[in-house]
Amino acid sequence: MVDPPRERLVQAANRAQYLRSPYHSTGAPGSAGMDQATATRKRFASKCDPKWTPDTATEALRIAIARGWVSTEWQGRFPRYAWHRDDDTVYQAILSNKETGAYHAYPLEDSREWPKGMK
Repeated sequence: MVDPPRERLVQAANRAQYLRSPYHSTGAPGSAGMDQATATRKRFASKCDPKWTPDTATEALRIAIARGWVSTEWQGRFPRYAWHRDDDTVYQAILSNKETGAYHAYPLEDSREWPKGMK
């Protein structure tokens, strides 16, 4: 595996942003809210932990990218995946929009899914 150049990671980190998915929303004040798509979801989606605001999630995402906790697959200027560990939970962020650098994220339920080096 070849690590991306540091400058590429820094540029991606500076532009990346976390956007809540309505499928993972809590419906709490300040969240993305619970809309009809959330209420009638047809697939499993975890709820957002209320401690993660868009600002704190964006900060964690940017730190993960800057540190190189990213997949080898890139789409344009952004890595397809980034990972952040918070105590005993690893979150996987997935690129939602390769033009704007928008990501959504969710906890990995099984530690066997964690990237090497985070176990």
